[in-house]
Amino acid sequence: MSTKDLPDRDPPEERSFNLVAICFITNRLRSSIRRLYNDRVKVGDLQNRLGFVVSLATQVASSKGDHAAVSTLAAVEQRLERSRLVREDTLCREGMPQAERRWLGTARSPEAAHWNLLSDLRPERLPYAA
Repeated sequence: MSTKDLPDRDPPEERSFNLVAICFITNRLRSSIRRLYNDRVKVGDLQNRLGFVVSLATQVASSKGDHAAVSTLAAVEQRLERSRLVREDTLCREGMPQAERRWLGTARSPEAAHWNLLSDLRPERLPYAA
């Protein structure tokens, strides 16, 4: 999650798969997220990235009817919310071209906008998680 840029040699669907894997891991390891937060996230200013991924994982868990996961992930998201950063960021695409940044500024999901991330990732685009 702290990677500045995912390699451009990876096709977009592989980059999306990597992000799906992050959502899957987030959902499966939700009990460990608290320690991860204390150890790495805040120090590396990654709370917006993790908050967005946790938000996606919460939506996926909700769509599956996993109420325990929704409850745990919602608590994590609330904690991240308290330290949400104002600066705009990407999901590991720091070298994103300006044209794509402008487009994502208008096409991103409400969750991505809330977490100040330039990303068009949405729960319905996570076929392996749904």
